[in-house]
Amino acid sequence: MVSCGYILRLGYGHDMVACEQVRIRNQADGAPLCIAVFVLVYFFGMAAAVWWVVLALTWLLAAGFKWSSEAIASYAPWFHVFAWALPALQTFIVLMFNFVDGDPMSGICYVGNTNLLALRTLVLGPLIAYLTLGAFFLVAGFMNLWRIRAVVKKQQGSGKTNKLTQLMSKIGVFSVLYTIPAMAVIGSYFYESHYRPLWEAANNCPCAPQVHPGDAFYLLSLIKYASTLIVGVTSGVWIFSRKTLSSWRRVFCSLLHCRLPEPSPSHLYQPADLIYIKSHTDVSSSQVYGSTVRHHGGYGVMMPEKL
Repeated sequence: MVSCGYILRLGYGHDMVACEQVRIRNQADGAPLCIAVFVLVYFFGMAAAVWWVVLALTWLLAAGFKWSSEAIASYAPWFHVFAWALPALQTFIVLMFNFVDGDPMSGICYVGNTNLLALRTLVLGPLIAYLTLGAFFLVAGFMNLWRIRAVVKKQQGSGKTNKLTQLMSKIGVFSVLYTIPAMAVIGSYFYESHYRPLWEAANNCPCAPQVHPGDAFYLLSLIKYASTLIVGVTSGVWIFSRKTLSSWRRVFCSLLHCRLPEPSPSHLYQPADLIYIKSHTDVSSSQVYGSTVRHHGGYGVMMPEKL
């Protein structure tokens, strides 16, 4: 949906969305295309940042607190409320105070292009908060999962931790591919919020120190927008997997009324099942076989056979 905002700007052009001859468009002009591009880019961009926090939180619940997938799924409606209501509230505040304006460089309507206060409070602040909170949950989950891996490796050998290591590697790679672009976007906004008053003073007041952005402003814009869009590409690392292909195969078979083969017992459990290891007494003395998982405060047998 964020990409749709950029495609809409690409289809209608720079002047139709963000600028009107030599004047920058804003919300007060009643420009519907400018507002539509803003809603697509801002609302869904912030929603993606909040979903990152939800992902890291569920990772912590599974790896740190040994919640089962069923227990986590029972809170899915609350996750959706949190992930969609918070960006909607931010979008409502921006529209209420008429903070939407065009970017003369890219032609994208956003918030804070001409108002530093709006940029710092409604863009930079939330992005920093979401990234920090998600990184905290992620690191806490990794620390707990590493402890479980050490226990399993000590009791059952390194061969029993291969799938657990693959799961940690996959989530680690996905996290890096998200956090690096997110940090680049935050760094770009932070640099812009710091130096824009100097650039504007140098341009508007001859007596002010002559500090011009030069090529730095263009490079900053390239980094900012490339980092914003590259997250959609890096998410493919998580999405494009065997499980995704299997899901689409089931969809097409249900539409075409074809029959799928029954899964073999070796495919009944996913690598994530290894994180639910918990004994009746203490994790440090738990056995891999006959371990238990948490289901809303209770315990149930995780798997009856060998992993």
